Amino acid sequence: MAYTASKLLSANGISMKSPYPNATLSCKPACCVEGRDWQRHRKATAPPFGEPNMGLVWTECIPQATETLDFWKECSHIRQTGKDVRRFSLHVLSTTGFGKSYSFDRSTDEALREGDSLTYKDSLSLILENAILIMLLGPKFLTGSLQQFLPKHWRLVGQATSTFKKHISESIKEEKALIAEGKPHRGNFISAIGSQNLRGHDSIAITLTYVITHLAAYPEIQDWLAAEIRHVCKDKGATTYRDAFPKLKRCTAVVYETLRTSTPFPAMVKTSGPQPRSLKVGDDTLHLPAGMNIISTIPSVHPHPRYWGADIDTWRPERWIETSHEASAVAFVFDSGTLYTPPQGAFLPWSEGDRACPGKKFAQVELTGAVSVLVEPVPENGETMERARNRKMDMIKDSGMVLLIEILHPERVVLRWVKREARD
Repeated sequence: MAYTASKLLSANGISMKSPYPNATLSCKPACCVEGRDWQRHRKATAPPFGEPNMGLVWTECIPQATETLDFWKECSHIRQTGKDVRRFSLHVLSTTGFGKSYSFDRSTDEALREGDSLTYKDSLSLILENAILIMLLGPKFLTGSLQQFLPKHWRLVGQATSTFKKHISESIKEEKALIAEGKPHRGNFISAIGSQNLRGHDSIAITLTYVITHLAAYPEIQDWLAAEIRHVCKDKGATTYRDAFPKLKRCTAVVYETLRTSTPFPAMVKTSGPQPRSLKVGDDTLHLPAGMNIISTIPSVHPHPRYWGADIDTWRPERWIETSHEASAVAFVFDSGTLYTPPQGAFLPWSEGDRACPGKKFAQVELTGAVSVLVEPVPENGETMERARNRKMDMIKDSGMVLLIEILHPERVVLRWVKREARD
């Protein structure tokens, strides 16, 4: 099953079917085009998400995560983890893609009103919060001749879509001017980040919310992570992307295991294209009629016992780390361990093949960096760890479809953040 899914997702000529034709703010996303259009999109969007730019993502992610954590530590209890994580992810995108920095401070939040001057952050935040409305009605309807007759909130959302496009255009003009003057610039990172904002921001924020909630239920995994972070970042002094990210394998394992058990994406819908086609899968040949919808249901593959063993429903990040049984020294254990490579098609959070998500590495770096900064949540006073774990796992199970699959009520679990010295 996984191999077939992999072949279908990576085959040339089989493209993603856009689930939101009305939501396009500028052009069709790269995943939904074919032929020369796809080559043009890929040429523009792939390089900015390549290895040379990941140092920038790491450099911006770490201080943003640290500022978020500092804010949390000042609060006795945290009920807005989901909202705060979205704020963190939005700030990373704003700083990385547009050079617009924002501090983590809830006290500056004010209700936006129609006619207010919207910043890049304001407009993008409104678009993300109202993505379903935009999908259903489309920006043209929200900003068209009938706008004055629409509800106030709808008019504000329409204003956000127009303002967001203006911010992107202005940023691109600024970059072109810097290039013409021979000054340092961010290249085409801005245009690529802009096109990926809607898809990347929400999935990263949702995943990080799941990660934090899982960690709250498993303090032993917190200790397991802390040992690696201490070894890599403190004992060895690795703080840069090049020195730290490749060695934080346990942090990456936590991200991967969370994506395996709690993927934000319910399915990937593709189409066979305008012409009938044949696809070779192993010894078999699949004959696909024109216009056929091909649906790969990710939650059906990720918990399959054939690929993940009998404990498929258990959140166990250790399954992703392969180490030698002879390993004894602490340094040897950390430095020699490798990340497990699943069979083809068994792990699909970013799809596979040439048509895989171009923002895959961006997401990996941001999520791993955030995990490496965060410290442990603890049970509420008077509550046993077993009861706290069950309560948190019940909340995770209470997930549902909004724009993507996400925890419906993250505010039901209160988190408290403490220094690790309290447990060491």
